Amino acid sequence: MRRAVGLLALTLVAGACSVSTPRHEAAFVNANRAGSSSAVGDAASAAGVDAATGDPSNAAAGASSPSAGGGSATGASRANGTTAGSSSAAGAKNGSVGNAAAGAGAVPGVTKDSVTISIVAGFTGPLAALVNKAYEALQTWQDDVNAAGGIYGRKIVLKKVDHKETADGGVAACKEVTSNGSFFAAVPEGTDANVTAVNCLDAAGIPTVYYAAAADPKWKLAFADTLTSAQGGTILASYVKNGLHGAGKKVGAIYVNQSAYKAAVDTFTAESKRQGMTVADVEAVEPNQASFTSQLLRMQQAGVQILMISATTETIGILRDARSMGWSPTITGWGFQFDFLTEAGR
Repeated sequence: MRRAVGLLALTLVAGACSVSTPRHEAAFVNANRAGSSSAVGDAASAAGVDAATGDPSNAAAGASSPSAGGGSATGASRANGTTAGSSSAAGAKNGSVGNAAAGAGAVPGVTKDSVTISIVAGFTGPLAALVNKAYEALQTWQDDVNAAGGIYGRKIVLKKVDHKETADGGVAACKEVTSNGSFFAAVPEGTDANVTAVNCLDAAGIPTVYYAAAADPKWKLAFADTLTSAQGGTILASYVKNGLHGAGKKVGAIYVNQSAYKAAVDTFTAESKRQGMTVADVEAVEPNQASFTSQLLRMQQAGVQILMISATTETIGILRDARSMGWSPTITGWGFQFDFLTEAGR
């Protein structure tokens, strides 16, 4: 639960999709197109509103050309020798940071009074109880920020958008975001839905913070809050060898048959073999599968000593069935390995 709540909070600091011409392109995409996409100050400048004062008359001075814009986290040098600061929402001053061209027009989701953010998640999917509870925590953050005056005097408006934990649901959620007046979107969880949603949002030119996809699809305006599954699998192999003393032991992996989970296992097994470990067995299970005994029995018979799990709620059943079999390998994993999942399997 701590990880889930933190995940949604962190989100605020892929499938084909037919979306109309990108709405944010003029405001955010220039020489340093991705650098300033999260700055409320930049958006206000592009919208013709001074970020600090809310005064439209100051906006022209705040807008900057690509040569003067500062899109990087460390700041960028201006043509006149001064330095533009970080482009984060908390760091932009007077609309002076960023590469939004003057006269680019109003930016969707930012007014002199509000900033609108869509939260795209599985509010009715298999993780609905967890996701909705985490959203309540996010609303606490919203209330706290708004009570303190908002961001540059602008109140946070949250839009709850359901991707239903399905690939098609991700696309539908994206289309909802493109029409609900949001400045940017956060996609804090999902497996296939997060990929299709973010792919569509990026194509629409909407800045997005998201829970990592299976691999890095080179999106232009989407930024992950954690490693991709492919990266995670590679790193986990080193941990198994060194941290769990896996050299000379038989390693196995079990994963849910969806893209993100499989990507982690694919790189995990490849890297494990490259590092000289023996991969004794790899098993796939289906989402929400009721019993995992047959897969675990094959792994036990193969002599697996270290088991890597790439799953979410299925982890509970995997741990439960392993215990009922009297099989107790060393277990590690990639994905939502929350404390409550482990505890549920004890």
